[in-house]
Amino acid sequence: MICYDKVFPEVARILKLKGADLIICPTAWPAESKDEDAPNLKLYKIANEYNAIVNMVPIIDSNGVSDETPDGVECGHSRIINTRGETLATTYFDEGMAVAELDPIEDINASQWKGLFIPSTNLMKDRKPKTYAGISE
Repeated sequence: MICYDKVFPEVARILKLKGADLIICPTAWPAESKDEDAPNLKLYKIANEYNAIVNMVPIIDSNGVSDETPDGVECGHSRIINTRGETLATTYFDEGMAVAELDPIEDINASQWKGLFIPSTNLMKDRKPKTYAGISE
């Protein structure tokens, strides 16, 4: 998945349905400023947390860091996100490498069998494609 793709839920869903056990998302994501409350940074963070949770797939989110772009700054925050939407490691606003131990298959299995909301919830098996068939029209 690349950059702006993260805000379209269909992209991560299709990757998961095609068998992805891990999604990597390289990005050049701008933010208004290097501030944790910057609206674009919030969208950057929320989009892949959501994608990881609802698609039951860990995501590696990589983003550039710069102080000057036409749209503000590149906000960094490269990170590793598990299937519960938790950030296991991040670079915050700095250049660097986010490092964490994660077994994608074990993480996916844990989210399938323990459930996110109630025991035995499986967001991939419980989906109802017929209810949103019109999305591709």
